[in-house]
Amino acid sequence: MCVPREVALVNMPFAPVERPSIQLAILQASLEAAGIVADPYFLNVDFFDLLRQHDAHLGYNSSLPSLIAEWIFAEAETSALDVQETSGAADLPWGPSPREQLAAFAEHSELEQERLEQVRQRLVPEFLRQATSATDWSRYRVVCFTVTYPQLTASLRLARTIKEVSPEVVTVFGGAPSKIFRASARELMRLYSCVDVVVVGEAEPVFAPLVQRLLAGRSPARLPGVCYRRRDRILCSRQTSALERLDQAPIPDYRPWAEKRARVHAATRAFMLRDVPIELSRGCPWAQRSPCTFCGFYPHARYRRKTDPVALAELERQVGQLGWTSFCAVDALLPRAMIDSLFAKIAARGGLSWSFVEVRADLGRAQLQRLADAGVELLQPGVEAFDDRLLRRLAKGVNLFDNLLLLKRSLELGLEVSYNLLLGIPDATDEELADQLAVLRRLAHLPPPYPLSVSFVRGSSYQRAPARFGLDGLRPDPFHRAIFGADARLKELAYELDGAWPRERQRALYERTLRWLASWRSRWMAGPRPYLWCERDGEQLVLRDGRNPRLPERVLTLEGAAAAVYSAMLDEALTEGQLQRQARGLSPPMMRAILRDLDQEELLVERADRYLGLALPRPPG
Repeated sequence: MCVPREVALVNMPFAPVERPSIQLAILQASLEAAGIVADPYFLNVDFFDLLRQHDAHLGYNSSLPSLIAEWIFAEAETSALDVQETSGAADLPWGPSPREQLAAFAEHSELEQERLEQVRQRLVPEFLRQATSATDWSRYRVVCFTVTYPQLTASLRLARTIKEVSPEVVTVFGGAPSKIFRASARELMRLYSCVDVVVVGEAEPVFAPLVQRLLAGRSPARLPGVCYRRRDRILCSRQTSALERLDQAPIPDYRPWAEKRARVHAATRAFMLRDVPIELSRGCPWAQRSPCTFCGFYPHARYRRKTDPVALAELERQVGQLGWTSFCAVDALLPRAMIDSLFAKIAARGGLSWSFVEVRADLGRAQLQRLADAGVELLQPGVEAFDDRLLRRLAKGVNLFDNLLLLKRSLELGLEVSYNLLLGIPDATDEELADQLAVLRRLAHLPPPYPLSVSFVRGSSYQRAPARFGLDGLRPDPFHRAIFGADARLKELAYELDGAWPRERQRALYERTLRWLASWRSRWMAGPRPYLWCERDGEQLVLRDGRNPRLPERVLTLEGAAAAVYSAMLDEALTEGQLQRQARGLSPPMMRAILRDLDQEELLVERADRYLGLALPRPPG
């Protein structure tokens, strides 16, 4: 019996192309469980393939800022980049204008501004023509778009084209809470008549019942988290759709994406990994207690995790269906309890690898070893800063030594690390920034961070209490006007915000830090990598310091009490009193002399009468 296919699921640019969309795969599995057959469309891959044919695909990557990605598909004229937003805030500097943001991105990327304009003006219309001519969209009764990544304007462009030809087709939009709030849904539907229904919140509980009603010609009234049109009115449920137990989430079906991958040009397929996204938990356990100041992701959703048997069964099912054994955890972070339980079982199973997991920076050696044993290859820890005062300002709940120990231990265990250093913290002082830079200059032997300017986003602590952080005001980033046009109520639509604060005060230290980070990163990329390691030679401790490529290797030999003191602080930050107990018989003046000498050689970091040695206890690898 042939089941009619009346539903399309569409993944538009700029969703990543290296991995399948977990959002689309969950939606498809939800419909399949309800007996509804849907056709998935991976138009993000098609757009990437078109860019590749024109040698413009390097701009399709995670470094493409969200607002620039949305602007590329927006229909506004280029002159809209010059529109000035007004504000009643005090006369303090705001962030860069839309045109300045575009120029700054082009300057530091492999995609020049002229090429960006070519993509926007020539390749986007060509892609949309191909997308509409290759598929008879009128044969579908419901067409659904995910907008979790910077996909909104691309989805709106296609939805409008579909509705112009086939107005009877019902279009459904949905995505992460960071993209669509209830007020955002109303404003989108007010601005764009091509949007018929918007799901606010988590789609799993409501998506299949919604599609069933739409296929039956019934109203979606009283479904939680649904906004819809009734004649000339926009109606929204007062509830937000949320999944109570994550064990109830459908297992994503990635087989259609694997089939798509097999069909595309080999040059495009080379960018598409055999890598399975998996969600083991949802929400952030740290945010339940004290959210990081800059975070607006799931600001109100509670943390949930899959039980170990359910998570392990999902892993086995994906391996059985796809034959792929590499996984990517999409969780906001993997807490210590999950590492101790689930990842211990994964390590015991063996045979799996993990291309990416996100963790807190206060993991101990045992947890890091467990991740390594489970096949984890790349960690993204929430480091963000190298000063205790800055970390407190960011509400990270970790300290400088947590960050340093995680980087040291990861390098020892062969775990690659990718992490950010947040710059432009509005309430940071010059002393804090200068002290951080002094620490950074000692860390050339550790993996370098990616510099990232602090973002002010909807739902964050910055947005809820700007004055507390030295912000004189917040407004929607003016780039939104260049995307959504003059009639848009940006307060309802904008996720990314612009803050007024005395930026010039930080500029000198900001630029000095950027120059150091660029030098640090270039040394790691060009090779050989800088190093600082030590080894025991009888009663001596021999240190080899190759952190400065302009100088020959320094070899330092520590003996007796100095060797004992330094050995004790290599894997734990200790107070002077604790170190005193490690070197019995050493007088306080002699202890202070040893610590002073080690500090002058830049072999340790000291904060609040605690000392941590920076050398690795053996050559990594």
